[in-house]
Amino acid sequence: VHLRFENWDTADHCCRQCLSHQPECEELLLEAASEYSRRERQMSLAEACARRALQLRDSGQGHSVLADVLAQDGQAEESVLEAQIALKMLPDQPDLRKAIFAKALRLCEEMNDAPLLESLHAVQKFADDQFSTSKT
Repeated sequence: VHLRFENWDTADHCCRQCLSHQPECEELLLEAASEYSRRERQMSLAEACARRALQLRDSGQGHSVLADVLAQDGQAEESVLEAQIALKMLPDQPDLRKAIFAKALRLCEEMNDAPLLESLHAVQKFADDQFSTSKT
């Protein structure tokens, strides 16, 4: 709530308190990480929230949020690697995978990293194949 209303000091304090008390709600942590990233604020705090959420529950959504945070923080290669993990974990969500793939593809092209681009395409194909197999 404090993030949405741009009460930055209060939001930062609440987020740090939440992390220090070992929260058990990964959804709240992912929401905080997404909001910090979207507003381009406190990227280290956003990354800490996303990583803590992944410790609580390893999820495709968590890896996707971490990929967004890392991209926003200028860590393009690490972002693409997290996006690949998210793609593998979300074979049954093709629309979400499409968005994740598009962001990672753009980063690969900006870095001009052919091996990483090839790996990204392979992961997307693998997830597409899993989705096709699960429908039959």
